[in-house]
Amino acid sequence: MTFKLVKYEFRSMIRLMGVLWAGLPAMAIIMAVFQKIFPYDGLGEYPAVLNILNNLFTFTYIAMFIALIAVTVIIIIMRFYKGLMRDEGYLMHTLPVKTRQLITAKGVTAVAVSIISMAVAVVSILLLSAFDGVLINRIGYFLSELAGLMTKQPVYVLMCLEVIILALAWIMADIYKVYASLSIGQMAPKYKIALSAAVYIGISIASIFLLTAFAEGISMLAGSLPQSVLQPVQDWFAGLSMADGLEGVVMVSLLLFIIYDALQIAVYHIISEQSLRRRLNLE
Repeated sequence: MTFKLVKYEFRSMIRLMGVLWAGLPAMAIIMAVFQKIFPYDGLGEYPAVLNILNNLFTFTYIAMFIALIAVTVIIIIMRFYKGLMRDEGYLMHTLPVKTRQLITAKGVTAVAVSIISMAVAVVSILLLSAFDGVLINRIGYFLSELAGLMTKQPVYVLMCLEVIILALAWIMADIYKVYASLSIGQMAPKYKIALSAAVYIGISIASIFLLTAFAEGISMLAGSLPQSVLQPVQDWFAGLSMADGLEGVVMVSLLLFIIYDALQIAVYHIISEQSLRRRLNLE
């Protein structure tokens, strides 16, 4: 049933985001072709008509780029708020599913939409510079160097995998933070959005302090361990690569941050579920 909820939610998101997902790369292609056909050499000015078109294309691309980011955030928030706390919530909460499944479906879809929007933004930038041979060559050189490094030291494959997982966990943790804030805010008789915003700010500040305490706690724990315990760990780090265990330290640090984000996701999910299940206040 959760898969069906994700499918339904994703279809709704596509209808809302499809125009921007298709429009931004299309606008980037138009700009790239225009600049290729009518290059500006820096020695003079465009004719008036070309200058107007160039400015129009540039303004449209920038506006669509900003809109992609803003609309993605707004839609993620509104799909959760309207889908579970307003009129649509009367239907959603009567479905034969548990509250946690509703939250999970919206969270998974929100992460997918965020990733697609970021991918579209990156692709549009690459398309915009499609005729820039220097940039394309630099990107190709970077990718070839990265591939060579991974071939020589497979530990970098695991490190890149950890970075990807951490990025996904960070996105989901931030989305679930919004969900938890909205779930708490909806319990108020009025000014729900204002209270949700205040809760989000409070949770964000608290999470910063907790992250600092988490990092300091790990550091103190490592410093208090006897050398007989630390030495095997240091030897293991050193055996991971040719850089005196530096990659091992980075990998363990990334893993700890992944665990921290996973804990955040779990806590925010529980807060959202309990708030909606026990204190739901539909408008």
